[in-house]
Amino acid sequence: MIYVRTCIAVRYLPKARVMCRSLKRYHPELKVHVVLVDKVPKWFDPKSEPFDNLVTIEELGLPNLKSWIFRYSVLEMCTGVKPFALKALLKNPDCEGVFFFDPDIVFFSRLDDLLDDLKHNSILLMPHQLKPEGVHEAIVDNEICSLKHGIFNLGFVGVRNDEQGRAFLDWWTDRLDRFCWADLSQGLWTDQKWINFVPVFFEGVKIIKSSRFNVAPWNLSTRNLVGSARSRRD
Repeated sequence: MIYVRTCIAVRYLPKARVMCRSLKRYHPELKVHVVLVDKVPKWFDPKSEPFDNLVTIEELGLPNLKSWIFRYSVLEMCTGVKPFALKALLKNPDCEGVFFFDPDIVFFSRLDDLLDDLKHNSILLMPHQLKPEGVHEAIVDNEICSLKHGIFNLGFVGVRNDEQGRAFLDWWTDRLDRFCWADLSQGLWTDQKWINFVPVFFEGVKIIKSSRFNVAPWNLSTRNLVGSARSRRD
């Protein structure tokens, strides 16, 4: 079974709902597991939500949790908790692998190609850019931005439950336990800059280069978008 994980603060609940509903429109068989880094609000009812499971950051068993939370901002916590959350899912005996998706993603088609890629690779990554920019403004806005924040967009990562996948999560967890700072002066940008090392440090890494994924402001200048803006009620 492939599990799906996302991590949110309470303010990101509306986005997580959209992400989950759009994913289940195409893959109702996938179960979405949410990590909440805030305290659970009194008004919050998980049973009324479109996702399948909610755990709090306390339930992940992070060592020295109070000092870890004190060390980081909300942005740093939501990104730094990712590998801990993914490792927790890999402990399930039926877990073949896990996808992480940021809560501010919307799906417009099935993910069969990604599911197939995870069967044959240990780690799946998506770069921010797939093609060189053609004008200086876009180079500054997109390519230089990726040099500062990380070549790969950690709004997505796929990890197979095999030796290399588990080794990757052990390494990533160790780094983000202490060094998940949003501090460009130190060469760090939360979880993303560390992932530049992954194709060098680990085997079984596939870089996803399909232009249908990861469509975002940092690469719109090289994407050709087609389709209808017709609204959907479901």
